[in-house]
Amino acid sequence: VRTTSAQGVISPLYPGRTFSVSGTVPTSIPALIPITGLSGDPATSEFPNLTWSAQTGAAYYQVRIGVQGSGFVDLNASHISTATYPYPAATDTGTHYLSPGTYFWFVDAYNASNQLVGETPGGQYGEFTIKDLPNTSGQEIALDGNAAVAPAPSGCTNTLSAVDVNSRICVGVPATPVLKWDPIPGASGYLVYLANDQELTNRVPSVNPYAITSNTLWRPPADLLDNTAQDSYYWYIRPCKSLGAGLCNPDPISTHAAATNAFRKVSIPVQPIGPGDGASVGSEPSFTWADYYDTNQNPALGSYAGGVDRSYQTARTYRIQISQTPTFNSVVDDREVDQPFYTPNDRTLPQGLLYWRVQAVDPTNNHLTWSQVRSFSNDQPAVNLAATGGNVPSPVGGVTVAGSTPFRWAPKDGASSYTIEVYKNDDGTHSPANLVLASTTRVPAFVPQNYLPPSSSAYRWRVRWVDAGNQARPYSVDGRFFVSASSVTQVGPAAGTYQKSNGLYFTWNAAPFAASYRLDVRDANGNTAYSVTTAATANAPSSLNDGSYQWRVTALDPNGGAIAVSGWRAFKIDATAPTVTAYTPTGVAKRTAKVKATFAEKVKGVTTSSFTLHVAGRTSKLPAKVKVAKNHRNVKLIPKANLKKGKTYKVKLSKSIHDGAGNHLVKFTWSFTV
Repeated sequence: VRTTSAQGVISPLYPGRTFSVSGTVPTSIPALIPITGLSGDPATSEFPNLTWSAQTGAAYYQVRIGVQGSGFVDLNASHISTATYPYPAATDTGTHYLSPGTYFWFVDAYNASNQLVGETPGGQYGEFTIKDLPNTSGQEIALDGNAAVAPAPSGCTNTLSAVDVNSRICVGVPATPVLKWDPIPGASGYLVYLANDQELTNRVPSVNPYAITSNTLWRPPADLLDNTAQDSYYWYIRPCKSLGAGLCNPDPISTHAAATNAFRKVSIPVQPIGPGDGASVGSEPSFTWADYYDTNQNPALGSYAGGVDRSYQTARTYRIQISQTPTFNSVVDDREVDQPFYTPNDRTLPQGLLYWRVQAVDPTNNHLTWSQVRSFSNDQPAVNLAATGGNVPSPVGGVTVAGSTPFRWAPKDGASSYTIEVYKNDDGTHSPANLVLASTTRVPAFVPQNYLPPSSSAYRWRVRWVDAGNQARPYSVDGRFFVSASSVTQVGPAAGTYQKSNGLYFTWNAAPFAASYRLDVRDANGNTAYSVTTAATANAPSSLNDGSYQWRVTALDPNGGAIAVSGWRAFKIDATAPTVTAYTPTGVAKRTAKVKATFAEKVKGVTTSSFTLHVAGRTSKLPAKVKVAKNHRNVKLIPKANLKKGKTYKVKLSKSIHDGAGNHLVKFTWSFTV
């Protein structure tokens, strides 16, 4: 017998069976009694050959079969149920009675007139038992079909039932393997289960719930993902008596430890070539690695099962990652390419230590094992502040320049912009507290908008270039320079002078490089009383209140930055005339009385001409002497002779008396009687 599959594939010739026909009807057994297919016969996976003793006068027989214990026969269940047999023997060519179970059977005999002439007695029925096909054996994996069908095992035959734990799982499988098993007599096909667990509950998506094959070699329809950690692929072969009728051994899904075999697929890592581990790269980094098929064909890397089987694995593409951390949680480039080399063309890589790795992507788009992580230092050069090739950077070398000096340096290939920083106080540590200027320019020169103020300590400056990918490169070494001092010289008002409130006039000399000046006036409490910015070297406020003040001038650059400043100079304003706050005598005085007056502030000009005593009605003044106290507020007029009793006297304080600011007393008089 040969089988022919639905695809027209003819099987090998199965072993035949023999039989003989004697032509002699047995007479030792009563008619229609089963001869084979008895209750004592061993169970079979195939339908048995049923025989019985012949019935005299029978033209044909019909076999009746039912499930043991049911008491019913199935008249139309299968071919044997409806066929007629001229000889006392029959077997079934259908599939109904291939299902495991115990069946009873008997025979009806008919004559040529189709009349029932005999039936197996009720207590003489036959019985047979159908069992499942035997479990699959001879499981093996290999990397290709040729290795799998080699006369001696050339793959891995490990089984999960092995006593030795090291012989249970086929490990180190570098590519998706071919599965092989021994053929089972009576099996029309096989169901292949492939899962991620031994209970076969988490099946591989491309083989879900199972694959169907009539062969004893099978490869997954798509390349498998690599296993991770200690995971494996588990597989099981379920034989079937009939694929069409679904007559297969019991379903293993979700059965404890159902899988009989397992393998662990771990593809060979890509072999990186360059940059070498720990290399320093001063130009544009390029990455190369070995072709993945060549790596798999390398006997030292891609062989399996003792070197007999070479890995056929190829790469559809390669995935390269570049990162700033060895754990790749900060990836700066992640790209798939179809060749074993890569140079970034749409970005640039950051400065400093970088890490890179590559993995192959197989034809099914599975991302395979990562290569070993390599590191290199991306050491793009800094701007050079040394004089080279006719380029003379400035200001460098401790030169003294004006606060408006431009900065220049040699251009850098690949630069899209430059960042410049200037620090005061000769700060070589570049502390943010001393940063006075930070700016970006697209040309290798920079003119600060704000003038640098003069300083006795040096300034330091540095510059770095930024490439087209916005990656900042290292700063240059420091350039060092000084800014020459300029000053503002005050002219007037002079220090310590009194000024009129409505007659103030501030003047000063011009300062080099100054675009304007800011005049500041503050009061005795340090509060701003007046402030104005002007391009002139003089200014006249409309008025200020009485009080003590200080003034200074700051020279400003075109952007309002201070480039020079004067010191504070003090002055006073007094617009209030002195007044008399107290005087004596008043009313009636003694003949020896002295005339006294007290002023609200210090006064000047108190003399015998401005402080006089008269007899009422007369213009002539009495001879007297004037005394001024040290506080210049209290004055005394002492007549040279005693005053006359009964006379009235008049005291006059003239406007010749004034304060320090020149404000004159309003004429003041009073009278008294002796």
